[in-house]
Amino acid sequence: MLVPLQAEQKTNALHAAVSGGHIAVVSLLLEAGADVSAAFARAKAGKAWRPVNNDRMSTALDVAADSGQEAVVRMLVEAMQDRKVWLL
Repeated sequence: MLVPLQAEQKTNALHAAVSGGHIAVVSLLLEAGADVSAAFARAKAGKAWRPVNNDRMSTALDVAADSGQEAVVRMLVEAMQDRKVWLL
């Protein structure tokens, strides 16, 4: 599921909810089957995340961990375990 944020950049709704710290939205998206393994090229810019052209791919878990969102990290890890998703 892609959600256009601006004309030239796209991310999925889970990444957007995680980067915005919207725990309730993250929960709803996970319940609806959001892709927890989707990865996008991103770079940290202060506390915000923005797409960039490089080789670093980040999942929603990366975004949550890098921004210190422990509750969201737990939610994402539980969803990955339930769905048997493995990130290498």
